[in-house]
Amino acid sequence: MEIGQPSPARVRPGGPAPLLLRTEREHRTGLGAVSVLKARGTVDADNAGRLSAALAAHIADAERAGNTPSST
Repeated sequence: MEIGQPSPARVRPGGPAPLLLRTEREHRTGLGAVSVLKARGTVDADNAGRLSAALAAHIADAERAGNTPSST
């Protein structure tokens, strides 16, 4: 395996996994209301801008709602 190449175990046969984003509101002890941005899939040059925009919107929405922004 060359440096910078994913291990064979991490390569998907059909290509990279599509990027899926969703926001959930949760309550956490010690923090109170928390807005969590959950992401699944592969971030690459094609969708990095979409992830960046979603994260910025997530933080702005959480601040307007008075929630603590978080990501997992």
